Amino acid sequence: MRRHPLITIAILSLELAASIALFGAWVATRSLERELCEEVLRSNVHAAQGIASTVLWQFATLGESVAQLAAQSELRQAIQSRDQDRLRALVRQFCDRHAVGGGGNFNTVVIEDAEGRALAHGPRNFNIDGMVFRGRNYFLGARQHGPELKGRDAVHVSRVFHSQDDGLYKLAVSAPVWEGTNFTGVVAATISLRGDLGHPLGDRMRTVVLVAPIDNNPRESAVLDLKQACWS
Repeated sequence: MRRHPLITIAILSLELAASIALFGAWVATRSLERELCEEVLRSNVHAAQGIASTVLWQFATLGESVAQLAAQSELRQAIQSRDQDRLRALVRQFCDRHAVGGGGNFNTVVIEDAEGRALAHGPRNFNIDGMVFRGRNYFLGARQHGPELKGRDAVHVSRVFHSQDDGLYKLAVSAPVWEGTNFTGVVAATISLRGDLGHPLGDRMRTVVLVAPIDNNPRESAVLDLKQACWS
């Protein structure tokens, strides 16, 4: 350093400049990384909003078919007269039209009276006739939709519940049955929890998870098993 002060100063200056350059590059890289992460987050939010709109539209479309059944005068008359043969025939017609339980979106359909008592169901023969489900969210939610609401506006998408007939976790699309201003019953079509609701939502690089609240009906003591019921 004594013999070559200028060279020493030059070397130290180069080292300092290199350190500053490296630090600047590190800061720039971290800043770019943050910007990229924020951009990815914005893209994910945008994609999630688009998917949510698609799922919402799908539920609304599915609900229309349930609301149409609930609005039939023949159904109202059959509930009031407790005509089980006619109610079962209406259930069979609905199941055939919408491929219920056979590759369609719906897993089961049930017609209940004003007390939540199951009067007819399908497509499978399982023993729920006469059982009362008035504590279920799909019944309570539909009950709150007044007679002035029609079509999609009358539809309720329920919380997730533990099905009595097959032990699966499901949600229901339900609609109230009104005779004038008298509440007559509820029509509910269930959807078992599947990964994509029948339509691919993700791809090999991305996973889409739909989250739904659990029905805290005191009749339901089961805890949601994510391995069994998570939509992913």
